[in-house]
Parts: sequence; C-alpha cells; structure tokens
Amino acid sequence: MEFSPTAFEALVISVIAGFIVIGFSSIYHSFRKSQIKQDIEILELDKRHINAMCKSDKEVSRIGFRSIAALLGLLFFGLTIHQAVDIFYEGTLWHIMTFAIYFAGIILCIRVWKRYEDLSDVDSTNKRIDAKIASLQEKLK
Repeated sequence: MEFSPTAFEALVISVIAGFIVIGFSSIYHSFRKSQIKQDIEILELDKRHINAMCKSDKEVSRIGFRSIAALLGLLFFGLTIHQAVDIFYEGTLWHIMTFAIYFAGIILCIRVWKRYEDLSDVDSTNKRIDAKIASLQEKLK
C-alpha cells in the first residue's frame, strides 16, 4: 500500500493538528488548575477576614459601615438611572463609561451589604465557605 502525496500531506496535517489540540488542552487545564487554586486562596482569605471581623468589638462601626454602603448604593442607583437616560438620548462613549462605573458601584455596595449579613451568622457562613472550598478541591483532583 503506497501513500499518495495528498494522503501523506493529510496525515502530516492531522498529526500536527492533534499535537496542537493536545498542547492547547494541557495549557487550558494548567490555567484552570491555577484559577481554582486562586479561588481557594481567596475563599480562605475571606473566611479568615470574616472571623477576624467577628472577633472585633467594633459593632457600632460595622453598623455605620453598612449604613454608608446603603447610602452610597442609593446614590449610585440614582446616578445610574441618570446616565441610562443620557445614554438613551445621546449615547456617547463618556456616558457609557460612567454608566458602567456607577453600575459597578452598585454591585460593590451590594457585596458590602451581603458581607455584613455574613457577619451576623458566622457559623453558617463558615460552613458555606468550607463547602465551596471542598467542591473546588474536588475539581483539582
């Protein structure tokens, strides 16, 4: 059985393509593992941070922090609505960028609000974080 030049070229191309797929697959898996390890480190840092905040005796400052987050959230909400109207009428890049910044401010305020709720029930928060860490460690195996 002899190979014609086109069959040989097809064979070489398919072998090269296979090596390329294997290379990209290994790169993706190593990237994914590093991302999972970073997620685990962030969750462990978050758990340590919540426990340290819970041990502090600054309850009044935490309540003040939550009220500041609520006020900033309302402010960002109003500014986001204003920018959305401006985008509708003008639609310049400046309005779109400021809308994105104000929307990110709303998201940040929501995360701060949830952080305080995590502080009110530390045991369930630690269990939830431990469950997330365990599921991520299972993905690493």
